[in-house]
Amino acid sequence: MAKKAETKAEELKQEESVVEETVQEEPTVEEEFDMDAYLKEEVDFYAFKDNDKYKDDIVVGVNGKLFQIKRGVNVRIPRYVRNVIVQSMEQDAKTTELIDAQASSFAAEARAHNV
Repeated sequence: MAKKAETKAEELKQEESVVEETVQEEPTVEEEFDMDAYLKEEVDFYAFKDNDKYKDDIVVGVNGKLFQIKRGVNVRIPRYVRNVIVQSMEQDAKTTELIDAQASSFAAEARAHNV
């Protein structure tokens, strides 16, 4: 009976060491995901083109590196360049909203003062 208990104890120790080794060998999420590679990955991008305001190419500068992106054509650009363009468009939309709100406020105040 003592032998069985010792054998089971040894088996449990071996299983624990195998589990510990397995846990230590698995890479963490941080090690698996490479942000630099993700941002440098090329993605499809299309910039609207017309014959008025949106006829010229888009020029984007990131950390001293310039990118010239043709409008009206599907192009492949690094994800970080696309992110800059998208953030710029979002900021333009917010700026337009703010200007409209301020213009409305100014017009209402001018009417209130008979100007």
